[in-house]
Amino acid sequence: MSGADRHDRHVARLLCRHAARRESGIVRAERGKLRRLFCLEEGALVHVASNLLEEQFGEYLVRRRLLSPASRAALVVRATGERRKLAVVLREEGGIDPALLVGAAEDLARELLSSTLEWPDGSARFERGKPDLDGEITFRLSPFEMLVAHCRRFPVALDAVRMRLGPPDVRPAPTDDADRILADLDLGTDLREILVRCDGATPLPVLVDGGPDRNRALRSLYALMLAGIVDAARPKVRAASDAPLTREECLARLASAASGDHYAVLGISRDASPATVRSAYYAVARRYHPDRFRSGEIQDLLPRFETFFAFVTEAHNVLGNPEQRAEYDRAGASTSHEEARSDTTQVARQNFLKGRALATQRKFNEAVGYLESAVQQDPNRPEYRLDLGLLLARNPRRRRDAEEQLLRAVDLAPSLAAAYRGLGEIYLRAEMRSAGCRLLREARRWDPDDAETVRLLAEAEVGGRVPDEPGPLLRTRFAE
Repeated sequence: MSGADRHDRHVARLLCRHAARRESGIVRAERGKLRRLFCLEEGALVHVASNLLEEQFGEYLVRRRLLSPASRAALVVRATGERRKLAVVLREEGGIDPALLVGAAEDLARELLSSTLEWPDGSARFERGKPDLDGEITFRLSPFEMLVAHCRRFPVALDAVRMRLGPPDVRPAPTDDADRILADLDLGTDLREILVRCDGATPLPVLVDGGPDRNRALRSLYALMLAGIVDAARPKVRAASDAPLTREECLARLASAASGDHYAVLGISRDASPATVRSAYYAVARRYHPDRFRSGEIQDLLPRFETFFAFVTEAHNVLGNPEQRAEYDRAGASTSHEEARSDTTQVARQNFLKGRALATQRKFNEAVGYLESAVQQDPNRPEYRLDLGLLLARNPRRRRDAEEQLLRAVDLAPSLAAAYRGLGEIYLRAEMRSAGCRLLREARRWDPDDAETVRLLAEAEVGGRVPDEPGPLLRTRFAE
């Protein structure tokens, strides 16, 4: 999916475009059988709804511990019998402070919007008209402010944010809708500074690398792009070096960087000046950006160049910083091929891939050793902890270790559905049905189309839905 066609951008721009026009209506987002409604009233988001039971307001109140499962069930029975909305019955009961109800509804709206924006695919459309919200609990939130808050947290990995902005040769510029969207917005300092620099002439790397906080710059630009305030236009005139890529050239480039040495990745000498480092980075990034491998005869090289591009970014970040470059050189990481291979991150990646390969060969004990080494060497990679946790879960004697790895994976990547499913399976095997079902429902919320999650949950709920237990969603279940 191209940057212009991304699902997150489509949903966000629908909300912001119609909010800027002070329109009323419903943005309908769909993915498989999952449906979510985002209701606008004169430009403000006032209500959200979902067809998934776990995402409905009554269930959310139980999850927030504002309502007990028994109370929720009783309220549902009463509302159904009287043919009235649950929100109306909730207010009549008076057991929850009205301000708390509105606050919970706002939090649920933020949660569902973030989850929708993180869908890998889906569809969305806007239906104009005043939503029928009689009796519902409503609020007034700015879609744009919600987008900004979302972009401060998601995607979790900064490289993933960078990839969503487009290839390095784009030059962000204000869109035709920018003035209208900005008319009633009070931009913060970060957003304002980035917007001023989006002149249609400044390449993306220069635009985001110009300040001290690259993380905030990238996320601010991502928020502006999601909202439709700026867009990433590609330059119309291409350099001669943009000639079609050949397989021979690509394989040679990958081979030259195989050692993981930062200088080799950028194709420069060890005495290269800072200007040469930056120039080489732009040239390599433009030439070998992963987007160039998403179609055509050499698209099979895409996975290798996604990894290569991460190495290119890391090489630029290290060699472009005088202090980090000096430390890198002192460590001797660039003195030889063998020493370069000992770089912790590279070794961790090699151990991870080796562990995965052994697992597919059913050599589980050996695989665990390699994956444990990968986690120890690079502990902040959620995919390393996910694979290790799922593998450890096969051994009942190590289920506590498996739980620890999967909980940490979710902590690093809150939308990692496979980790929630893995935790759910562990708890079901340990006869913790309530906890297991709760985690499987969370996995389904993030990936409603995963057939294995749906199957496991259906089997666990045979005879009726298993109620959630009180308390936080994620916590250690096994004793020391």
